[in-house]
Amino acid sequence: MNRKKLEVFVKDRFGMNLCNFIKHKCEEESLFDCEIAELLSVSSSFIAKLRKSYGLKKIDGFRKRFENRYGKGAVSQFKTLIEMDDMTLTDAARIFDFSRENARIVYQKIYKHPYTVRYREKADNRRKKETRIRERTMKSMPISRTIEKMKQMGFHPFIVKDGNACRIRLNGLKIVHKRTASPVVIGKKLYYRINTDINANKDNDFFICRCGDSSHSIHYIIPKKAIPKHTVSLAPISSAKESKYAKYKEAWHLLQ
Repeated sequence: MNRKKLEVFVKDRFGMNLCNFIKHKCEEESLFDCEIAELLSVSSSFIAKLRKSYGLKKIDGFRKRFENRYGKGAVSQFKTLIEMDDMTLTDAARIFDFSRENARIVYQKIYKHPYTVRYREKADNRRKKETRIRERTMKSMPISRTIEKMKQMGFHPFIVKDGNACRIRLNGLKIVHKRTASPVVIGKKLYYRINTDINANKDNDFFICRCGDSSHSIHYIIPKKAIPKHTVSLAPISSAKESKYAKYKEAWHLLQ
């Protein structure tokens, strides 16, 4: 059967022109060239030539076989899973009940490149996410407000992680940041009691003790040698005669 006769046959039998028929069978029904050829009683090579002349791509055989086995939409499901940053090949394989190696092959068949490309992207995305979380956490910490104050005064401090704690570094100095917002009443004065634990902080040079809440705070910049071993009590309204720590109140010049 030549092309002209085939066009008449398709028009009479299926009510559409040959181009639309082949396009529908390829794109809507995902039929292979050989399957379309069998419907029309022609050779698969003839259908392949017609398909190419209409600008239609060859059906992805892998996609069709995969969906025949795992259900319609299985390819989209696999892609949705594997594109999640916290989803691994092993996780996807477990959901589809096949091996990790099969998952790797499926990935390469679908995306036309190795999984290592996506793995690097995921690792990079996780690092960026962790950095954003860390930055948000740091901004919400009391130490960040002290850092901002120091920057406003022309200092250039930075924060370093030290185990579970954070330290300030400035001009080669190692600085511990301590803060309390809740004073206690002793006599007629308000005192801010801050745990210093000098042994745990023996490698540092200064303590910045922040007293007060976010709306109003007073800072004491105290050298380590002047800090008591366990707890320091600070009364912001005390004069130099009343408290040996008064001279350290807002004494930022000590850090220059």
